[in-house]
Amino acid sequence: MRISTISESPTLTTKLQNYSTSSNHLPDSHHLASNLKHKSSVASIFDLMLLLLAMIPSMLLWVVGICVAFYLHRRYILVKIPRVAKPTLLYRDPVRCRDMLGKINPLGNWSSAGALLQSRATPNTRLVEVFGIDNPFTTTQVAYHRQFLKNTRAILNRDSLAWERVRDAALKFVLPDKKINCDSAGFLLVPIVQNIVLKISLYAMFELTDDELDDGDIKLIAETINSLWLKSKSTDLTGVSVCSEQQALRGALRGIFPEMGDAPRDNPLNLILPAYETLWRAVLRGFIEVSFRNRDRRSEWQSILLKFLATPTQASFDGKSFLPHKISVRMIAAETLRLYPPTRRIYRQVTLENALEPQLVAADIEYMHRDPRIWGEDSLSFNPLRWENIAQTCLDAYMPFGSRPFVCPAEKAFGPRMIGILVAALVSKLEGSSWMAEEQQDAIPDNCTPLKLGRDCYRTLRVLPRKKD
Repeated sequence: MRISTISESPTLTTKLQNYSTSSNHLPDSHHLASNLKHKSSVASIFDLMLLLLAMIPSMLLWVVGICVAFYLHRRYILVKIPRVAKPTLLYRDPVRCRDMLGKINPLGNWSSAGALLQSRATPNTRLVEVFGIDNPFTTTQVAYHRQFLKNTRAILNRDSLAWERVRDAALKFVLPDKKINCDSAGFLLVPIVQNIVLKISLYAMFELTDDELDDGDIKLIAETINSLWLKSKSTDLTGVSVCSEQQALRGALRGIFPEMGDAPRDNPLNLILPAYETLWRAVLRGFIEVSFRNRDRRSEWQSILLKFLATPTQASFDGKSFLPHKISVRMIAAETLRLYPPTRRIYRQVTLENALEPQLVAADIEYMHRDPRIWGEDSLSFNPLRWENIAQTCLDAYMPFGSRPFVCPAEKAFGPRMIGILVAALVSKLEGSSWMAEEQQDAIPDNCTPLKLGRDCYRTLRVLPRKKD
């Protein structure tokens, strides 16, 4: 009908023919095309809207599916490294602590090696994220764990690690005598201790000498490790400052290890962190105790340390060469590790009895090392003499290097002797020094109060060397 209507309208037919033949009607032709395009676009939009409406149920199903998959992934697949928000349960009884450190379920049977590694690796996931390491503290692979410990023991027990050489290296690492004599303003103590401990760790683990170590790299590595360790306890590890510090740390490490690989197992921090972190805070506080506190006993302690430094043998460490003295360097090191353990708490991710999910628990090492019911009324005082006839109950509560099956390989000899060497080296260079704190919070307390254990404590403590003639 529409065709017949058009054909019956000569005026309209004429106009259409004129539109097609006359150039004078080009604007009207464009107008018609515009109208046609507008109608076409409206139709397209309408079709698109219908298509989107038809897709909404499918999209909702996709969203629901993704959410369910994410939940299942977090709940079951990522059970190895869960982010548990439950409060930490602290164990403060030595027997319960040793059981907890060796079991997934503290009330159950001894667990497999793989499960135990998992229980330790989970709380240390932050160290993987921050430092990019893969060592016995973070791995869940039994074979790798065993091989790493075997290699570490071989390093600590190698013949080239003669203690006379360690002594000589430590003395060279401390401070040049010329600098000590001319600097009347004193020195910030913490950087000195961090410098010597980091250098001696690199010497012991990688046989690097002072000539191969750049002081700028050493300073940057020590400061960045401490800063990143503190930030690793934060829930947000994606900040710009963290990334820049990670890059700076890797750059400084490459300055010392040019052929360092990018894989976590090639990271030299796998060895550096356990050695350096175990030692530097204990050495710092051990030096303060024997140099600036205990006025009545410190001269005797310093004398014993200097004799050991002159002859760093096993016999002199045990005190067998110093019969007139009642204490030994071993007892000084043991008391340092008791009052100032390298790890204040040891964490595990365990499944408690009747619990549906794993929970973060901890052995409170600091508490057990200072419990007056175990150590006596002077438990908060630095007293090496307590180790002369130490009771078994004290030994049961003493865990500065952890507990089986994950006892640090440095427990027997390397760790305690290295503390003795480093404290003695500091005493030899800074004997007779005094101290000054730029901030009151860093002032050294009286003998009845332990030194603070925080990483940022004593940052403004200065050592004022004695004037030499």
